[in-house]
Amino acid sequence: MLKSFADTLQARGFETHLIEASEAAPIDQLVVVLDADAQGRERSLWLTPLPDLQSDLDEGLSLLQFLAPLPFAARAENEAALATGILQLNNALPLGSFGLRQPEGVILYRAVLMLGADATINGKIVGETVTLIQFLLDQFSGAIEAMVRN
Repeated sequence: MLKSFADTLQARGFETHLIEASEAAPIDQLVVVLDADAQGRERSLWLTPLPDLQSDLDEGLSLLQFLAPLPFAARAENEAALATGILQLNNALPLGSFGLRQPEGVILYRAVLMLGADATINGKIVGETVTLIQFLLDQFSGAIEAMVRN
């Protein structure tokens, strides 16, 4: 499945890297290289199937997680205000949400999609979703980083 998504995304101009399962990462993952942010910092989006939930889904359905760490971190002294700001911001998002992973202070974007049995349609959905996520990161990362600085 991830190989097919890599091919679709490469056809759309995205650089991708398939990371096979290992001891460090128990399932295959697909890394999509996104455009650099406004400050020129590298960004990536990780696509990961969520296999532990397969038994709870109807046949032919699967879940795919999209996870993008932002290229800056939270500061302990303003995490409460940042969390409140992110919560308010999430109300404006059409898909997924921003979050804060404690205690590392990692700020990330996360979305999970349910995919069906049709590989062609799934590829189109994943391609459009990656494009949308890159747009959302472009639109809202600056506001989140401003919250980190305050």
